[in-house]
Amino acid sequence: LQKMKNSYKGKRCFLIGNGPSLTANDLDALKGEITFGTNMIYKIYDQTNWRPTFHCVSDSIYATKLGDELYANVAPDSTLLTIEKTYYRMEKRPNNTVYVASLAGEHYKIRGNVYAYCKVKATVLSLAVEYAFHMGFSEIYLLGVDCTNPHAAGGHFTDQYSSKEVTAADMRRIKSRMKVENTSTEKIGEHIIDRSMDVYKTIGDYAKKHGIKMYNATRGGNLELFPRVNLDDVLK
Repeated sequence: LQKMKNSYKGKRCFLIGNGPSLTANDLDALKGEITFGTNMIYKIYDQTNWRPTFHCVSDSIYATKLGDELYANVAPDSTLLTIEKTYYRMEKRPNNTVYVASLAGEHYKIRGNVYAYCKVKATVLSLAVEYAFHMGFSEIYLLGVDCTNPHAAGGHFTDQYSSKEVTAADMRRIKSRMKVENTSTEKIGEHIIDRSMDVYKTIGDYAKKHGIKMYNATRGGNLELFPRVNLDDVLK
């Protein structure tokens, strides 16, 4: 973490979500850029030679139920970025792994000091952006961050994104958080999206206060809190 501090000061990076808009062609265009992939981004590796500079995972369910899969698929040249709880749930970890302490809870804030702790809520992008702030990036572009219902049909860039076991565990956790025993996939999606939008607003406020420019290069989706840009124009 000390070596990472301002290691990319003044540069730009791309934070990659796993929404349905994400394509292998766009990832191919990012070769040579500094990128943060997230969660099961490796499910698209068979379509592209692109690999992320950093790979972020914060969900302990993924670490518990997909530990071997994550270990096998984090690209050799990528650094895995995670949180302490998830780190210790991994039976095997890539050699290049960094973790931060984290606090759970509904009140989301960015302290701006990853040596102390990071708050992670609603989306793994909240962790990725904390690391990006720490590294000193002055321009941050979001791609594949659709902010749509991940549990609905077509919720990710592939229908084979998550296993039934992982999806079921996540649904149980969400229902517990919502304090309901039965609810619809649509209501669960609304809950996820509302929480994510709150997080992105806090991220945007922090970035603006600290002179960090953030843009949304996602092709479509629901996230309108950041200025929209066209990825092709950005990369010209």
